[in-house]
Amino acid sequence: MMRNIAHEFLLTMRNIAHIIIIGGGAMATRYREMWKKLNRAGWRRVKGKKHDHAVDPDNPNHKIPVPHKHRTDIPEPTANKILKLAGLL
Repeated sequence: MMRNIAHEFLLTMRNIAHIIIIGGGAMATRYREMWKKLNRAGWRRVKGKKHDHAVDPDNPNHKIPVPHKHRTDIPEPTANKILKLAGLL
């Protein structure tokens, strides 16, 4: 019984954290969520070795590096800087 309650609590906390990460610009952002935001705004991805680059659809010379953080969060200051450079923040 105790194990089920603890498991449910962890699942609830994980869901709350997921909602906060997706909805907030003030929290760290997941790599996939960052690309979803950029893709919705029309930016396209160009693969790189250490970073992918977001390329502006109107100006192909305007590139924003997005670090490879597939399994972790992109830190808050970095995520905010990427969104600001893309004109989304």
